[in-house]
Amino acid sequence: MLRNDIYNRIVGFPRFLVALCVPALLFCAVPTMPVKDIKAGMRGVGRTVFKGTLPEEFQVEVLGILENIGPKQSIILARLSGGALA
Repeated sequence: MLRNDIYNRIVGFPRFLVALCVPALLFCAVPTMPVKDIKAGMRGVGRTVFKGTLPEEFQVEVLGILENIGPKQSIILARLSGGALA
């Protein structure tokens, strides 16, 4: 009986955790643009933390895409400027 209780606690915990976390992760998922929709000349704004905890903005300009550099892998070439990058 004790062995079954320990087994159920170990095996049951991940299922319980998954049941709680999966809906939260799906709710917080950030939509992304497929690489096939990204074109040279597109512009945007990036945000990251360069120092401390305050997010800062920088400018992004897409230069092009290097496709199939590896198995199912592509690279987006972009010029970043402004903010702490200057």
